[in-house]
Amino acid sequence: MLYTRPSTVAGVLDELRRGAVVVSGGTVICKQLDGVDRIVDLGGVASLREIHGAQDGGQLLVGAACTAEQLASSHHLQPFAALSDAAAALGNPQIRRRASIGGNVVLCEQVTSDLYPPLLALNARVQMAASDPASESAPSEVALHDVTDPGWWHGKLIISFALDRPRWSSFRRYAWRQASGKPIVNVAAATTDGEDSTRVFVGGLSAVPQRVHGPTDPTIQRLAPSDYIARVVREGVSSVLKEVEAQCS
Repeated sequence: MLYTRPSTVAGVLDELRRGAVVVSGGTVICKQLDGVDRIVDLGGVASLREIHGAQDGGQLLVGAACTAEQLASSHHLQPFAALSDAAAALGNPQIRRRASIGGNVVLCEQVTSDLYPPLLALNARVQMAASDPASESAPSEVALHDVTDPGWWHGKLIISFALDRPRWSSFRRYAWRQASGKPIVNVAAATTDGEDSTRVFVGGLSAVPQRVHGPTDPTIQRLAPSDYIARVVREGVSSVLKEVEAQCS
């Protein structure tokens, strides 16, 4: 197996054109490298590990290779409580030091993502680059909620996530164990200026987190694998909505 660690985005894209598999934190993908001939490590690209704060109402930019530990501890994310709380709840300290925000989104079919629901609730936009020259006409930025097929990320490199500062946001995680347990479901909510309603997304019911419009949304019962899970989801949705509405009132 050939291992490369470029120092630039261009170098990563060059490796992707050669058929390399991307490794960022490696907490999931490193278990699935049988038969892989070439891997490219994003750890050498400093710009992918940077967080630029939302100053004077501007947007927050989070590099795709930023770890959950970075997100949980960065002062830039204080106004983005749903995302920082989700990062703090992800896995255990060892996992948080490695798991990346980009990997948590791209590999959502293989693991219940704690970071995906808050990114959707916060109306995140994805800035990216295409490795395939034939795809160079593809948009360089896309709203994350427009990506409904996890396979869509193939051949694309996420550069960063852009988020506008919310009025308030909230996150709940329900796991089999309190610490580091695999999440059953997670729920994130956020409200921003100019929106009439709070955006609520539930993870764990399907590969891509689903938007729901309150605890009685029929989507919950339709996708939940059991009545117990449906009750957990409804409890989570009610909880985040109450917190966001209380803070915004």
